[in-house]
Amino acid sequence: LSATGGVVRLPRCLRRVHLCAAADAFGALSAASSPEEAIVAESDATDGMAAHPERLNGAIALIAGGTIGAGIIALPVKTVAAGFIPSTVALTCSWAYMVITAGLVIELSSYFGAGTNIVTMAEHTLGSTGRVVTVVLYTFIYCATLTAYIAEGAKLMVAMTGAAGVVVPSWLACGAFTAVFSGFVYAGTGPAEKLNSFCLLVAVVAYAALVTFLMGSIDFGNLWRADWGASIAPLPIMVVAFTFHNMIPSLMTYLGSRRLLLTAVIRGSLIPLLFYTLWQGVIMGTVGSAAAALTSADQIVAALRASAGVSAEVAI
Repeated sequence: LSATGGVVRLPRCLRRVHLCAAADAFGALSAASSPEEAIVAESDATDGMAAHPERLNGAIALIAGGTIGAGIIALPVKTVAAGFIPSTVALTCSWAYMVITAGLVIELSSYFGAGTNIVTMAEHTLGSTGRVVTVVLYTFIYCATLTAYIAEGAKLMVAMTGAAGVVVPSWLACGAFTAVFSGFVYAGTGPAEKLNSFCLLVAVVAYAALVTFLMGSIDFGNLWRADWGASIAPLPIMVVAFTFHNMIPSLMTYLGSRRLLLTAVIRGSLIPLLFYTLWQGVIMGTVGSAAAALTSADQIVAALRASAGVSAEVAI
């Protein structure tokens, strides 16, 4: 209301800011409101979407499962020169940086509301040129990622069928792998979330088993070696290891709340941080100074098998 009693309409962006501030103030002052009710009020005021707290665990699993990749095996190859403590500090800094950038994407996605994605947000903020550049980069990155995972998934299928006495050509395995998992993607976020949660559970169990197998082989004296200068070079790889930002617009619609999504981002990305940190400790503590000579994931598997037997390779 103006001083004369008339109505003054604010620009859309300012209305969002005022509504967000009002919702936050209400949530802070209202002692009777539960956290879920405060989240719903904040979400409805800013985005016009209903919040779904019951989906939080699924979103956490999606972020964790989408972040942890096969590159975890070879990560110590790049960080072993620095040692466990410097590389852990560098990993933590990389995690914090990516969480902060994810918070910025969350704010942008919240501003544009449901149904947006990275490409449409780039067009709204950077114009048509920014949209074209984003499409090209987005397509290149994820075509390369899909190619890598389809190739490795097909390789695993060939090995599994070969162990059963069935010979499957690589091209057929690639097609079968793509057909099965693209069906879950096409079915929507719900089925993809359930599949991802199952795969993440299998990964966690295998990871716990691997760490258990190797615990007796760890020489904790190896973990004190440190070269802080060598912790700078692996930073780009560490930053990429915490990439999940492409999921944020979809998860915004899925959860319906900035606060829920930020919670999912923090908790979901902490799981990979724990995985990476423990994995580095296992490799550097088990292999010791010989880890500096390792140049590939296959060599890491061979070194772990020499320390813990075939059980380590099965867990990997």
